[in-house]
Amino acid sequence: QESELDAIFEEFPELTLAWSQWQLVNVIIKDWSRRKQEQLGIKIDDTILYPFGGGDVVFPISFFPNMRELVIIGLEPVGKEFSLKAKEGVVANLIYLLLHGNLVTRDMEQFAPSGITTMILIQLKKLGAKNISYVVSHSMVEFSFTLGDIERKVTYIKMNLDDKNYISWAPLFEKYKNYTLFIKSASFVPQQPGFEKITMALMNGASVILQDDTGVSYANLQAAGYNIDLCGSYYLRYTIRGLEGFFQEDLKEAYAQANPDLLPFAIGYRSESIPGNILWAYKFKTADNLALANENKAAAC
Repeated sequence: QESELDAIFEEFPELTLAWSQWQLVNVIIKDWSRRKQEQLGIKIDDTILYPFGGGDVVFPISFFPNMRELVIIGLEPVGKEFSLKAKEGVVANLIYLLLHGNLVTRDMEQFAPSGITTMILIQLKKLGAKNISYVVSHSMVEFSFTLGDIERKVTYIKMNLDDKNYISWAPLFEKYKNYTLFIKSASFVPQQPGFEKITMALMNGASVILQDDTGVSYANLQAAGYNIDLCGSYYLRYTIRGLEGFFQEDLKEAYAQANPDLLPFAIGYRSESIPGNILWAYKFKTADNLALANENKAAAC
């Protein structure tokens, strides 16, 4: 398996090139995320919940390099074990992720025969993870490994999160609480009819949220009492049929008033050509955290 993983990058030089380009972005994201967490007075080193995340591991690990557990929820097949039956599809999707910052749902069928297990293994191996082991079931795969001297877990769960499937997914949110919620390139699922229950569950369980505008609506975040820090720039930039209607006028106004700096990296749909957006939403747990945030903001000024 080790040799097969290494051979993929030798066989597909375009994947090696994409990974090299990603490494430069990776450094920028890590530095940006660290500085923002210091400024906001938050520290993220525990569980990251990443719904609608497909097979993406590199982005959450980049934004949260000290995280100990990553839980991804999606609709893509798990796969029984490591397999290169659809390696061209795996490689094509991984290259797209590394260069564009997101996966395309319709294209992810290309690696379905190999499954998410293979997609994640390739990323973990290339990230330098050691002592990788994993357990696969029909609807879940759980990886254990060491990365940067930290013992970590990555769990992928195949699950439909719509309201009709509430009985199936509700117990999951009894297990995971006080997590950091990470959402990007999510086709606005949390804003679509039929996903009201999961949206409320995600907000109720999250102490910190990092998302682009395809996640929880700005209005819902405000109503839930989150502190919100806007980053990047907000445009109507979606050419995917049917997504134009999810443009948030209140978020546009908030960006116009805040006028934040552009992001130093691309993230979200079309952000390689049009500036992307991302926001932090957070709730302070203690007065000490609030005091730390105020000190960091004062120092930044």
